[in-house]
Amino acid sequence: MNSIFVYWTKPYLYKNNSIEYNSDKHNWVKGVDLLSYEVEYTKTSALSASKYVGKSILYTDSLGYEVFKKYNLLECYDEINVDLLNEFTDNHTFDAGTYWTSGKTYVICNQKEPFIFLDLDFILLEKVDYELLKNYDLIHNQWELSRNDLYVSNNKFKQLDLPYHYPNNLYPNTSFLYVNNITLLKEYWELHKKIIYNTEVETGADTWLLADQGILGYIARFMKLNIGCLEECAYISHVDDWKYPAGVDLNYGGMPYKVYLGKYKSISIKYYHVWLHKAKLIEKEEERTLFSNKMNTLIKNLEKGTTLL
Repeated sequence: MNSIFVYWTKPYLYKNNSIEYNSDKHNWVKGVDLLSYEVEYTKTSALSASKYVGKSILYTDSLGYEVFKKYNLLECYDEINVDLLNEFTDNHTFDAGTYWTSGKTYVICNQKEPFIFLDLDFILLEKVDYELLKNYDLIHNQWELSRNDLYVSNNKFKQLDLPYHYPNNLYPNTSFLYVNNITLLKEYWELHKKIIYNTEVETGADTWLLADQGILGYIARFMKLNIGCLEECAYISHVDDWKYPAGVDLNYGGMPYKVYLGKYKSISIKYYHVWLHKAKLIEKEEERTLFSNKMNTLIKNLEKGTTLL
């Protein structure tokens, strides 16, 4: 089975509209480039996919190709495709700064057979057992609550005019996806386009995450897909809220970080997702040193063909 990765550079050219991690990154790099720890986790993720999934394919554009070439990352993948994202960049005009993961969605929705998608910072730690996956239409990483600035108001839903939506639905995190039922991809792209090309609604982190993740949960519910996830819990508050003593106090109704309901169909695959660690990595040198040592150890193990755990 193919594992696919996406590195789309157009959002990095929209500095004034950048949101989330990309906004912070502009304080550290000029133009399109990778930070040292990004190079390390990108290589580790690619090598882990080649070992534990199968053929690895990087989808990027011409500029991204040169960036990966600069850091000797192209050799980590079995195949490189620049045509699809070059075509997407040339023929689609929208706010790429806000909708910075739309290149990823476009690549996903252009797949013709079952596949596994991995974010560049998603590292597998063991071989994927396809016997555990084959009966599912869709598997994602974890369920999350759209909270704070990620919550879409009723007024915005009216402006977006989606054919259906479920405002009380959790969002599926898309850092890991196994898509077995590829018929859902046409619907995914249609709803995605309806959001990113809407010029009436005020854009922000809320509309971005809805287009990237939220609608995929709606589609699974609407199509009654057999859906599974890697985590047994749902994440309902942000990790930054959990800072004692001024943080969350459950005794006074504070919202827990995550809840276990026993309702989710969980599939056990060991992994390490760097995402929550990035805020520390971009600010603290000591964190980057520790992280670099960890990545280098993982890379050596993968290159030698030894097990990680």
